[in-house]
Amino acid sequence: MNIRELRIIIQDLDDEVEVRFMSQPNYPFENEVRGAVTFDQLIDFQLGEATGNPEGNDDEYENSIELFEPASGNDPGYFGRGPYCGAGILYLTEGTQLGYGTSDVWAADEALNW
Repeated sequence: MNIRELRIIIQDLDDEVEVRFMSQPNYPFENEVRGAVTFDQLIDFQLGEATGNPEGNDDEYENSIELFEPASGNDPGYFGRGPYCGAGILYLTEGTQLGYGTSDVWAADEALNW
């Protein structure tokens, strides 16, 4: 999903609608969305943490945290601890678990959005 697709889905919703995250379709949980971080923000944060410079510094990229180093034996598109990380990604962070969800959310998503 990209921002354009997300805007289409939410275009008719009121600004006060709460955003939640449903995970694990086989054993669903409903969670708050804690926040969001762009890939560029993540690089800036990690460079600042790695170099002691809270503003980040592209010249110090080689000293950045392991997340951005290709994992050995993996495709070059695979970085560190997770699947492909790159520009143009918005990461949503998981907040408090609110309860158990329902797998019907995935069926409804498929029927309504695909």
